[in-house]
Amino acid sequence: MGLYLQTAGRFARGKCMKSTKRKNMPPEERRAQLLGCAQMLFFSKGFEDTTIQDVLDMASVSKGGFYHHFKSKDELLFGVLDGMAEGVFSQMAVVASDETSSALDLLHSFIHLRANYLREHDYPGQVEFFRVMNQDKNMVLLEQFKRRVRTGAMPVLTGIIQKGCDEGTFTVADVDTAAELILFLSTFIDLALLRAIEARGTETADHAAEKLQAAIDMQFLTLDRVLGLPDGTTNFGWPEAVEVTMATVPATPPSAN
Repeated sequence: MGLYLQTAGRFARGKCMKSTKRKNMPPEERRAQLLGCAQMLFFSKGFEDTTIQDVLDMASVSKGGFYHHFKSKDELLFGVLDGMAEGVFSQMAVVASDETSSALDLLHSFIHLRANYLREHDYPGQVEFFRVMNQDKNMVLLEQFKRRVRTGAMPVLTGIIQKGCDEGTFTVADVDTAAELILFLSTFIDLALLRAIEARGTETADHAAEKLQAAIDMQFLTLDRVLGLPDGTTNFGWPEAVEVTMATVPATPPSAN
């Protein structure tokens, strides 16, 4: 339920067209293919254990074809991150372009972006993606992506907070610091969410669900107080989120054969 969850799953199922023989593609299609294959490998093997040769083999692309688009694995990583973040930023841009709504309405729109997307786009699939994304082997990619999203979200959120201060709705001593704290809070529940996902179908499921709901409630209570709003003003925007999360079915481990 962090900022990255709503669009990362969609991009992860991107355009990796594996072929046993090489074929010519328009440059943009080839770049998209390489990015799709790279992300599949990054999440199956981890960023550190994925080599450029792995990407070449999966995409059936020559080294020259690869280096025409990317100078290094790090540059490939940032290409993947850009694709994952693109959907997040496009949704934020819609909120930022709204010049008629009040700051409080804009804040609600901003913080409900995640819930709205999660409800409407294969939530069980995104839960599994979140679980895989938080594996130790993917921590490099995950942290890079979170930093990317926070950087892109900062101007939008500071604009909303400044407008709220100008309107007299928010009481904030330092707009930038408040925005940074709110963006940090957006990932506060990640550990509780991961524990709840791992507890599905076990005897600790109910306890994990309670902890997840408590984390969500605490996140938005803190957000209210950071902005000087009455307790209960903000919320996740999806009251059934915990129940729906716990009802998803854990992925079946691959066969040992």
